[in-house]
Amino acid sequence: MNLKDSDFIGVYDNVISEERCDLICRYFDKLYENKDEHRYQYGGEEPGQRELGRFDHQIFLDLDNNPVSDAIMNCLSNCWELYRKKYWVVDHICIDMKFEEIKLQKTPPRGGFHDWHCEVNDLGVVDRCIVWMLYLNDIPEGEGETEFLWQGLRIQPKAGRMVIWPAFYSHTHRGNTVYSKNKYIATGWGNYYYPDNNQDVSDYFEEHPDRPHFIGRKD
Repeated sequence: MNLKDSDFIGVYDNVISEERCDLICRYFDKLYENKDEHRYQYGGEEPGQRELGRFDHQIFLDLDNNPVSDAIMNCLSNCWELYRKKYWVVDHICIDMKFEEIKLQKTPPRGGFHDWHCEVNDLGVVDRCIVWMLYLNDIPEGEGETEFLWQGLRIQPKAGRMVIWPAFYSHTHRGNTVYSKNKYIATGWGNYYYPDNNQDVSDYFEEHPDRPHFIGRKD
């Protein structure tokens, strides 16, 4: 890993202990046993049954009264402040950032999603500005890296390592294959607040239908 200031990729190590990461991994496995009770997505139960070219398991956490969500959000908040201090220009494009989702994801050996992609790829997600990812377990060297195309960068998964980067095509990336063990991450997005009143873009235009606009989240 050879980061440059111009990469706009923030990497923060040891933001949460390995012990707590292990607890979160076990928490995911417990939730997965009762996945019908949670916001659950998956890409096939076997490598030959992939949905959208992916094979992994994902659960969206409840953010209310959830100590796991609170711990992850606390780490994210601290890292976001460090990112903002280094890349201060983000404060010129938004008053604040709204972090409202935490997705826990488990990728089994030879699973995952390996196509080059960015996080803003249609109007349905146009209000995404920032991506964050927290690795929850160590992966052996040469497996499971997050690889950035234009930056020529591979970031190795390490328990307690947080990565933050822009959601746009400039940061096209992919997850490389993991071979020897399951890979656990927590991930999500920072969405724009509308500068006038700290509302999401789509919410603002719903309340102001007379205002002309060209973009917004489509439900």
